[in-house]
Amino acid sequence: MRHVTRTAIISMIAVGPLLWSAWGADAPKIRIGLVGPFSGTLASVGERIGNGARMAVEERNAAGGVLGSPVELLVSDDEGDPQKSTIVAQRLVDDATVAAVIGPMNSGAVLAAAPIYEQGGLAFISPAGTNPKITDSGWKAAFRTAGRDDREGPISAKFIVETLRPKTVFMIDDRTAFEKGIADEVEKVLKANGITVRREQVSRDDKDLSPILTLIKATNLDLVYAAIEASQAALLMRQADGLGIRPRVMGNGSMRRPKEFIEAAGGAAEGTYVSLNARDPNRDPAAKAWAERFTARYGTAPSGNEASAYDAARALFKAIEVVGAKGGRVDRAALMSTLHGLKDVKSIFGHDLTFDAKGDVPGVPVTVFQVKGGEFVEVARLQ
Repeated sequence: MRHVTRTAIISMIAVGPLLWSAWGADAPKIRIGLVGPFSGTLASVGERIGNGARMAVEERNAAGGVLGSPVELLVSDDEGDPQKSTIVAQRLVDDATVAAVIGPMNSGAVLAAAPIYEQGGLAFISPAGTNPKITDSGWKAAFRTAGRDDREGPISAKFIVETLRPKTVFMIDDRTAFEKGIADEVEKVLKANGITVRREQVSRDDKDLSPILTLIKATNLDLVYAAIEASQAALLMRQADGLGIRPRVMGNGSMRRPKEFIEAAGGAAEGTYVSLNARDPNRDPAAKAWAERFTARYGTAPSGNEASAYDAARALFKAIEVVGAKGGRVDRAALMSTLHGLKDVKSIFGHDLTFDAKGDVPGVPVTVFQVKGGEFVEVARLQ
């Protein structure tokens, strides 16, 4: 067994509603891990997505739990760091009371931890990991309710080609598994359509983006595709505005964070396009009631991946009901097999939560938003 860092130990916190008294202190609990970045630079993302799983558990426990037992979330902080994610994964695998895991959330952390979950036979459902390798690597333990980069990338690139119609695109990525991966997919389609692409990379820690902006200013371009996190994208827009540069910009779901991107950019984000590997639950008729409950519970509207975490939890509840539990213990191998054949569970958007042979939910749509009047406004829903 690997040594566990102090951070990982502290983050293994049992979270449960205050309704457990109805079962009694000795009632066996069905335990599910929740893994994501709950501290560090991605903490706001982790908390936001994690609230989707928390809400599902709270509602299920209020309705009587699963198989008459309360569900307990074990919240584990990996800070979005691949190395720390492996430590958390080993900890959860070694705990025989853990039935399954929701998470990890970011692609790099998923790819690092997946072999450990696979070896330990512990199923995990990532609500936000989108790199194709997650479900293309043959891991039977790997599932996700998020979409795939090789779906979002080409679809958003098609939007760029057909709607924005640039001749030259300047691309930026921050070298992480997700951002580089989706940028790679976009670049393939742009080049295949005869668009000239210039590509540069930054570090996620870079604060002074003037070298990149100098290149952008000197390039005869029609669009900047920025595969970077929301806070860094806000810096890019502010610093560009300060230099008198106002290019058209498009990014991906990492930028769809109103506070970290729109507010932090101080008006410079206006007009930016953002693609998202999900629907907007606030505007989707099937999901609107759920979004209203979420907003009332957490004081902020959901953006997309919260729904994926909520759906991941509901898929696990159904699978556990099928497999059964003894004293709160669930047969991991049987649960994994059941997830691969899961039926009769609907996403909050109304589509079937049916995992294909790889562990993907087919047909996750791509939504394109544009910043207008200081908020994200849906401009296209693509398949």
